[in-house]
Amino acid sequence: MTGDSVTIVDPLHGKPGKIHNDLASLKDIPRPADVLKFPLSQESRTKVENQAYRHQLSIYSAAKRFDYQLVKYKLDEFKILCDVLNLESIKRIYTECITYLTKHLEEQYKTASMAINKCLTDGNSLNEREVEHYQSYINHARLAESLKSHLGENTFGSHSYIQALKVQVDGMLVSIGQKDLDDSGLLAALNKIQLLKEHFDDIDPKYQDACAKVFQLFQASIQTF
Repeated sequence: MTGDSVTIVDPLHGKPGKIHNDLASLKDIPRPADVLKFPLSQESRTKVENQAYRHQLSIYSAAKRFDYQLVKYKLDEFKILCDVLNLESIKRIYTECITYLTKHLEEQYKTASMAINKCLTDGNSLNEREVEHYQSYINHARLAESLKSHLGENTFGSHSYIQALKVQVDGMLVSIGQKDLDDSGLLAALNKIQLLKEHFDDIDPKYQDACAKVFQLFQASIQTF
């Protein structure tokens, strides 16, 4: 329909060539967003908002299950709704989801870091199960990296976990260099780093550094005789 006439599309007897030519002769709309609107009745608005709330709950539930593929799918839908409908209520719910997910990922990072750091502290033990548990956090964080288009680059991704682990091991290396060769904590620290390097390739160079420090301690003890 134009301002001058109404075009009826007859799929059986119509002439598609004429319709095509008529449409082709129409002038372009410079800014379609200023002309094409999507008015919503109050009833339709309420239905959309109710659906948005259901999406929000679905996102929260999926995040707790680490189903970030579903989370991204729902967020993508939310973003489209925000852009097309431009409803403040939908934008607010979308923002709440982003805030929740950002906090959720931060809490996961803090929980994992506190657990592994405690195990790596002198006097505490580190076993295979605890390392695998930390690895599971990294795997979840890697899945959550698909959400960066919504959450931004400052998300606690898998690299954050690896970096935190490297910093902790660096502290252990300093401690190793300050120990005596007969210190029981020396072998315990070396064993911990060895266990970590079997799971994380980034720790292998640090294990080599640890071995070199122990060898230096051994050489220094020989020179004292």
